[in-house]
Amino acid sequence: MFQPVILSTGENIMLRIPCYAPTSSIPPEPLVSEFWRYQRNRRGAVAVETALVLPVFVMLILGCIEFSRALSVSELLTTATRENCRRAVIDGSTSSSIIETTRQQILQTIGPSVSTFEIVIEVDRPEAQNLVEKARPGDIVTLKVAIPVSHIQLTPGDFLSSITLRSQCSMTHE
Repeated sequence: MFQPVILSTGENIMLRIPCYAPTSSIPPEPLVSEFWRYQRNRRGAVAVETALVLPVFVMLILGCIEFSRALSVSELLTTATRENCRRAVIDGSTSSSIIETTRQQILQTIGPSVSTFEIVIEVDRPEAQNLVEKARPGDIVTLKVAIPVSHIQLTPGDFLSSITLRSQCSMTHE
């Protein structure tokens, strides 16, 4: 720690405090060379750190995107299934019209890239033979939709490809 120096010359007392403020904005030469030597040595470490962290970071981002897409498609399937099950339980609807309407709604909401999906209509009474036209009031009509995740993926690879998104809705025929 610096101590102030008191100079006394007769009547005048002067207080001198050592000050090491730079006289210009450029530090002395040894400090500049140390800084650049440190930066040169640091460049290799930055390259290695980037090479190790970047692939993991990219994989996490792509995983978040794919998982979000799967959740979004799942919600769209649920909505399409619910709306078309409601149409199926109204008197006068046919199984083929319900299947076609569901297919069109899925293609419009999810996109035309979806090539394979399964739509099944079930009626709980065996005599109805799973046909909406033969359902009576009080019968439970079930609409099931399934899409493999591999058909809706945005990125190539096998992430979530073994999973099938399913939606099911049951309502009582009116």
